[in-house]
Amino acid sequence: MSGVDKDFIIKKSAELLRAGAKMLSSQCPVCGSPLFQLKTGEVVCPVHGKVIIIEKEEEVIQVSLDSALIKLEEKAMNRLASLISQIDELREKPSMNERNLLKTIKEWLEVIYASRKIRLFKESSSGKKE
Repeated sequence: MSGVDKDFIIKKSAELLRAGAKMLSSQCPVCGSPLFQLKTGEVVCPVHGKVIIIEKEEEVIQVSLDSALIKLEEKAMNRLASLISQIDELREKPSMNERNLLKTIKEWLEVIYASRKIRLFKESSSGKKE
């Protein structure tokens, strides 16, 4: 369960159990937390929601890519929040520091945009195959 807050997993797991879900012996391929089967039969991860059951080697690559993109977005969002908090610390008159800060913010926004665009493209193209 690397990179995921254990208290968060426990809280979400407890919510799923209270809702009538059944804990399974298998783990999420992305974060390693226990999987749950809802009354509808759907298998979910308390962290990521719906889980793709991997049947082919190609799907392992897809799940790994999704995981990497999600982690990239999380790190980019954290970095972006840190940079945005620095804006208030700058003087009112635009300076070279402010320009550099805004340029860096723009670059992180582009990273997030590109990551989300890739994930949306993957989702829409996988929906066409089904």
